[in-house]
Amino acid sequence: MVVTDTGATIEYDCASGTINEPLRLDAFGNFDWRGVHRPGHGGPILIDDSLGAHAARYTGHATADQMTITLAVTDTTFAEQTFTLQRGGAPRVFKCL
Repeated sequence: MVVTDTGATIEYDCASGTINEPLRLDAFGNFDWRGVHRPGHGGPILIDDSLGAHAARYTGHATADQMTITLAVTDTTFAEQTFTLQRGGAPRVFKCL
């Protein structure tokens, strides 16, 4: 996850996503953000990647060192997925072949 002052981009196994709003937490470290999920596929990436984009909701909890984030795709049938991110951790992301 790469965070900016206007949102974030996320890379996970065979997919990616964006959060299109500032990443605000409540007083307890919980969040509920809106964004986009893009399923991955083998082969070249299309110039217009909006064709495979789906509305998404990213919810979870963050502390200073760890974040648990649940992805829910809101415009199609897709099982929710939960990820744990560790600050400074070594990510293991596998791209589609």
